[in-house]
Amino acid sequence: MKEDFNVPEGFEFIWNDEFKGDALSFAEWNQEIHDKGSFFNELQRYVASETNIYARDSKLVIRPVKETFEDGSVKYTSGRISTAGKHVFRYGRFEARVRVPRGKGLRSVFSLSTGDHDFGGRWPNNGEIDIMEFNGSEPGILYGSLHSGADDGADNHVLQQGIYKMPSDTSPSDDFHTYACEWDPGVIRFYCDDIMYFSCSEPKNFTNSLHLVFAVAVGGDWPGDPDSDTIFDENNVMEIDYIRVFRRTDYPEIKHVNRRKMLGVCGVWEDAENFNMFLRSLQCKEILDRYVITVFTLSIPSPTEDHLEADMRFTSFIDTVGLSGLIIFGEMIKNEKVITRLIGIANRHNIPVMMFEKYMSHCVNFNLDYAGGFEQMVRHVVEHHGCREVDMFAGFRGNPFSEERINVYRKVLEENGIPFEEMRVHYGDFWDATAYQVLSGLMTSGYKLPQAFVCANDSMAIGVCDALKKHNVRIPEDCIVTGFDGIWKSNFRTPAITTCEPDYNFLRDKIIEILNKGTCQEDDISVGYKMICRHSCNCEPDDNEKWPVIVSDLNEDNQDYFRHILEMGRFISRTISMSDVVEASADLQSYLWLWKEQYYFIGLREDGECIHAIFEGHNGEYKFDRKFFNMPEVLPELGALLEVDSGVNYLLFKQAKARTESFGYIATGMAEITLRSEQRFEEFSLFVSAMIHSVINNRQLINANKEIERMSESDYLTGLYNRRGFMQEVSNCIGKAENKGLWFTMFSADLDGLKNINDYYGHNEGDLAIKSLANAIRLYVGNNGFCARFGGDEFAFVIIGSEPISGKINHIRERISEIIQADNSVSGKRYRVKASIGCGEGIIDDNINIDAIAHIADVEMYKDKYSKR
Repeated sequence: MKEDFNVPEGFEFIWNDEFKGDALSFAEWNQEIHDKGSFFNELQRYVASETNIYARDSKLVIRPVKETFEDGSVKYTSGRISTAGKHVFRYGRFEARVRVPRGKGLRSVFSLSTGDHDFGGRWPNNGEIDIMEFNGSEPGILYGSLHSGADDGADNHVLQQGIYKMPSDTSPSDDFHTYACEWDPGVIRFYCDDIMYFSCSEPKNFTNSLHLVFAVAVGGDWPGDPDSDTIFDENNVMEIDYIRVFRRTDYPEIKHVNRRKMLGVCGVWEDAENFNMFLRSLQCKEILDRYVITVFTLSIPSPTEDHLEADMRFTSFIDTVGLSGLIIFGEMIKNEKVITRLIGIANRHNIPVMMFEKYMSHCVNFNLDYAGGFEQMVRHVVEHHGCREVDMFAGFRGNPFSEERINVYRKVLEENGIPFEEMRVHYGDFWDATAYQVLSGLMTSGYKLPQAFVCANDSMAIGVCDALKKHNVRIPEDCIVTGFDGIWKSNFRTPAITTCEPDYNFLRDKIIEILNKGTCQEDDISVGYKMICRHSCNCEPDDNEKWPVIVSDLNEDNQDYFRHILEMGRFISRTISMSDVVEASADLQSYLWLWKEQYYFIGLREDGECIHAIFEGHNGEYKFDRKFFNMPEVLPELGALLEVDSGVNYLLFKQAKARTESFGYIATGMAEITLRSEQRFEEFSLFVSAMIHSVINNRQLINANKEIERMSESDYLTGLYNRRGFMQEVSNCIGKAENKGLWFTMFSADLDGLKNINDYYGHNEGDLAIKSLANAIRLYVGNNGFCARFGGDEFAFVIIGSEPISGKINHIRERISEIIQADNSVSGKRYRVKASIGCGEGIIDDNINIDAIAHIADVEMYKDKYSKR
C-alpha cells in the first residue's frame, strides 16, 4: 500500500513494503530455505526462522547467526527473502533504504533475480541485477552488477559491474543509505543516495521478468570465511527500512532481437469452420518465420448487446498486445462499435489493418467475391452438366448474402434460356438441419425431384444430401448437389460435395504484401473463389481409398473431444465448492496431461495494474500464483514464445468472463492450428471461466457470512467486540494450548459521567467520548489481548501475560488516561473523558473461573468509581 512519500519525477508508483507490521508479511514475501553451499560455496544455511528474519522498530531485520559447539564445530544460519511467485517485475525503479552488517565473511545483497532461481542449472544465463552488494571486509565499497549469459547463447558468464566508494564520513553499517536501480529498455543505472555511479547496457538476451531478493550470506567464494573479529549479534545485521517500486509513465516501445512480430486476427467462434480455414491458410513458412498469429475470440453477437461492454474491455486489452498488423472479420463480429474501436487501435499504432466481409474506412477491405464464386458453381451445373431443372437452397429470407446468390442463380438460368421460378427457391437458413427439414417435408408431399440442387453454402448441401439419401435418392446418379464455401465437412461425406472456396493462396500473398509495407493503408481488394469438383456432381469418382484416413482423423478428434471434456468435467467437479482461485488451479496440470506440449496462461486482473497469473504451463513445466505489476507484455514468457524455435506459431486469447463480467484473460499457444485445437481452446476457456466465476461467488458468499458474523460480534460505534463477541473470544483464549499457564487479567471499565455529557453537550459529544475511551483501551491492549464495549458506558478488556498485573492497576489507569488526554478529538472540550477501571485475574488452566474473575473486576471498578466522589 502506498505510504505518504514522494514519487520520483517521470515515474508512477507500483508497489512497496514499509515493514510496519510486527513480522514479515508472507502474502508479499517468501522466506527461502537453502542448504549450506547452495550458492557460491557459502557457509550458511538459509532458514525460515524468527531468529534470522524478524521485524524491529518498523524495519525488517535479516540476522546472520553463528553457533559454536563443544567439539569446536561452527554452524551458520541466515535469512534470504524474495518476492518470487508473488511480485515479479520487468523494468522500473527499485529503491530500498538499508543498513548492512560489517565484518569479514559477510556479504549483503539487494537484487533482482530471475523467477526461476535455479543457480545450479541456469545462472547466470537467466539474468540477475545486484542493485546493492557489500563485502563486509571492504567497508564503504559498494558494488552494482549485472549478470547475464552471452548474447550468442553460449554458456558464458558476462559481468558488467560498477564500484562506488562511499564518503569517508559515513558508513553503510552505521547509517541507512538509499540504494536504487533504474532498469529501462536498453540501459540499467545504479544509484547510491541518488548519486548515479554506474550504468550499463541491457543485454539483448535479457528477456526475463525478475523478482526482488534481500539476503545476508556468510562465507563463500568472494568474501571468504569469517574471522575472529567478525561479530554475530543483534546489532550487526541487515535492516531494511523500506522497498519501493516505480515505473516510468511512458516507457518507449520495447524492442527484442530475434523475435517474431505478432499478427492479430479478431473473430468469433460462431463461424468456427470458415474462421479456422482462414487461420490454417496462414500456416506457411513465409509468414510463420516472421509472425506469430495472435487470435482474439470475441463474444457471439446478440441483439441485446449484453456482451458489448465486455468486448470493449477486450479491445482495450488488444490495444496493449503490441501487434504489427490486425485482421478483422467484420461480418462475424457485427457490432460496429467494436469494429470501429479495433480499427482505431490499428490506426493509432500506424499498423496495417485488414477488414474481411464488411466495408469500413481507414483500412484495407478484402471483399470475398461471393457472387463470382457462386456464379461459377451455377454455370458448372447448368452449362457443364446440362441440367435444366435446377432448384436452389438459399439462406435466410432477406439476408443480403442470400439475396445476392439468388440473383446470381436467376441470372445464370435466364442467360441459358431457363425461366426463373420462385417455387424452386427454398430457404434453409444456412444450416444443415433446417435444409434437411425443409427438403424432407417436400419429399413427403409429392415434390418432383429436380436434376440438381445448388446450395448457397456447404452446410445446407450436407442437409440436402442427408434428406435425399433418407428417401433413397442416389447422388449424383439421380440428382446433383453442390455447395459453396469449402468447409472441411464437405469432403468428409459420401459423396464428397462439390464446392467453392476462397483463393487462399492469392489471399495469403496479398496479406504478406500489405504487412511488408508496415503502415496504415486504404485499399479495396477482391478475392476470388476456386471451384473444387468432387463426386456429388459426378465430376470426380468416389474415392473409397480416402475413407480409412477420414475415419481415423474423425476418430482421433472424437477421442480428443471425449477425453478433454471428461478431464475438464473432473476439474470443475473438484473446484466447484472452493473459494480460492489459486487452490483451484493448483493441480490443473494433472487434467492437461494429454496436451502438455501446448502453452497455457490464466491471468486475473486485480487492483491497480496487477495481473495475477494463477496458472502458466508449457511443455510439461508449470508455474502458479505469481503476481505481475505493470507487466510490460501480456504474457510473462512472451519473449520466449516469439522466438522462431519456440514451438508456438499460434497464440489464442479469450476473456475469462461470465456473461458481462470480465475477470481477466486466458491464452493458449500451439505449433499448428486445427479446427479441433481451436475448439479445445473454446472448451478450456468456458470451463476455466466457469471455475473462476464459481470460486469468486463462493468467496463472496464466505466473506458476506464472515461480515455478518463480524457485525453480530462487533459494537457498531467503536468497532470493538460486543458482549457476544467478547465472551466468544474469552472462550477461544482460554481454550488455546499455548495459553495454558499464562495469567488471564480481565478489566471492567466505565466511562465516567456519560449521562452528563449527553445531557449538557449532546449525544454526538457523548459518542465522541465513547470512541475516545475505546481507542485508548485498544491502543493500550495492543496485541496483548482484546477489548469490548458491552453497551452504553460499559467496557471490558483482557490482557494475557506471563505474570500478574493487578498490582499495577493504578499505573494502567494513568496510562489509559494519558492516551485519552493526547487524543485530539476530545482535547479542548469543556468536559473531560475519564474512566473507572478495575481488574481480576487468574492462571489459565482447567479450573479457571471466568465468572469469578469478572465479578472481582466489576467490584474493583466500582471501588475506583466511588473513590472519586
